[in-house]
Amino acid sequence: MTCPLTDAPRRCPLQLQSVDPDLPHSVRRRLVELGLLDGAEISLDRKTIGGACLICVGTTRYVLDRQTAARLTVAAL
Repeated sequence: MTCPLTDAPRRCPLQLQSVDPDLPHSVRRRLVELGLLDGAEISLDRKTIGGACLICVGTTRYVLDRQTAARLTVAAL
């Protein structure tokens, strides 16, 4: 089952399935720089009141704004 990152369960292993191709090129490029490629293993640590998502990629944590996180599709591992 796949879902947007914003709807994913917290603190469980996830695999990034796809990044919305309609995201601006600069945003997609930055996601690649952060290691957020198709197939990357991540986990959703928590969501903020405003909807931003704190994610873990390996031992590194990043915050994605709600609009970007909603355009990443993930699947539970």
